[in-house]
Amino acid sequence: MSVKAYVLLNVVHEKQKQVVRALRGKSGVLMIDILEGPLDVIIVLEARDCQKLAKLTVQALALVEAMTEELQLLPTRGRLNVRGVSKTSRTRRNQTGESNLTAKMERGLPV
Repeated sequence: MSVKAYVLLNVVHEKQKQVVRALRGKSGVLMIDILEGPLDVIIVLEARDCQKLAKLTVQALALVEAMTEELQLLPTRGRLNVRGVSKTSRTRRNQTGESNLTAKMERGLPV
C-alpha cells in the first residue's frame, strides 16, 4: 500500500516553470503542475510508507529555491480508495447530518 501527499506552495514571482523543471522526474514525484489562483504550484508525492513519504517531501522541498513561506501539505489516508460517487450518495445525510459518503470513507468501506 502506498501513501500520497499533495503539496501546495507559492514561489517567487515568475519562478513557477523553474520549480516544475527542478522537480519533474524526481523520485516520488507523481505529478507537478502550475496553478492559477493564490497558490502557484501543486506537487503530488507518493511513497510506500509515511516515513519514506516524509523523507521524499523534505527532499523535494529542499530543491525549491524560489519557495515563499506559503506552504500547504495535505497527506492522504493510504487505506481509502474512492472508486466512484453517485449523486445520491453525495447528497444523502444520516441522522447526525453526516453524509453517507463521508461515513463510508471514514470507516474504510467501499463507496
